[in-house]
Amino acid sequence: MGLELLHPPRPHSGDESVAALVRRHYGQEMVDRLADPLLSGIYGGDAEQLSAQAVLPRLVDMEATHGSLTRGMLAGMRARKAAAGDGEDAAPPPIFTTLRFGLQQMIDALVARLDGDRLHLQSPVTGIEQDIEQAGDGWRVSAAGSSGKFDAVVVATPAWAAADLLRSVDGELSGDLSCGLSGELGQIPYSSSITVNLVYEGADLDPLPPGFGFLVPAVEKRAILACTFIHRKFPGRTSPGKTVLRAFLDGANNARLLDRPDDFITDLVRKELRQILRITAKPELVEVTRWPQAMAQPAVGYKERQRRVQARLAELPGLRLAGNAYDGIGISDCIRLGREAAKQLTATLQGLTRPDAPATVRSHR
Repeated sequence: MGLELLHPPRPHSGDESVAALVRRHYGQEMVDRLADPLLSGIYGGDAEQLSAQAVLPRLVDMEATHGSLTRGMLAGMRARKAAAGDGEDAAPPPIFTTLRFGLQQMIDALVARLDGDRLHLQSPVTGIEQDIEQAGDGWRVSAAGSSGKFDAVVVATPAWAAADLLRSVDGELSGDLSCGLSGELGQIPYSSSITVNLVYEGADLDPLPPGFGFLVPAVEKRAILACTFIHRKFPGRTSPGKTVLRAFLDGANNARLLDRPDDFITDLVRKELRQILRITAKPELVEVTRWPQAMAQPAVGYKERQRRVQARLAELPGLRLAGNAYDGIGISDCIRLGREAAKQLTATLQGLTRPDAPATVRSHR
């Protein structure tokens, strides 16, 4: 690792995995013990598969400019310190941010701002197609046994669901089931996960290690990938005196767990927490939640695929995609993409509408 300081600049030469980038600079142990568990905690994926250009673009640029990632990071720290000037002693923002009373607050706020007649709940969409009557500029959405015409559509489903919905719209995006061909959207890989929340009486536990939780390297061959101490991470979420642990289990490389009963998963988690944290107390409450095909994986070649997807969308006016498969995996990324899609479609419709007539953007299902 000390020799990493001597790495010469390396120009971009196509995409590669995060593991390949980190291994070249710091060795396999750094991949196993740092890069892989950190990225598993964010993406639920494998550093051997994740795209360096998509996941760690700053490190890719550092390698091209500085050669050594260590020297590149030190240069970045100096630049930030110089830019901060007099404000360098200001308290940094919190690492973790959420809504005080849970993310349901955001949904409730959105619903309160919308016309209730435009919300269609429990109405699965069965198909989307261009409206021939509007010369390809409108859209028809079928759902719950009926269909409606819309000026524009934002598809905010997972990419694998979007591929199915757009089957009759564009073969390059969705593929062709009759030939067994998967289009661009269907080829975006997804990982699954399981979360297990355990509530304890704090007095029944020995003191936990400092920090907000821990990550488990895959080389440890455990079911738990990570565990968060929720009562520390978000103190306002828990009752006084309670300790809440949230364990994350791998559903990507250990898919069989998704089909296991709750009791089996709970026993497995309690066994590993006993081995790692020496917790023998029985939890007051346990909640097991499965998240199948929930996390899009920015695999090697991700950036090129996104360029191809955007090129196809440019040929389909009035259609946009939003979600964690396209440009960032976090909630804030999804919000940003949704806003961008709405602004783009509104601008397009205003440009197509007569100057004296207001643009119409009908809500989709």
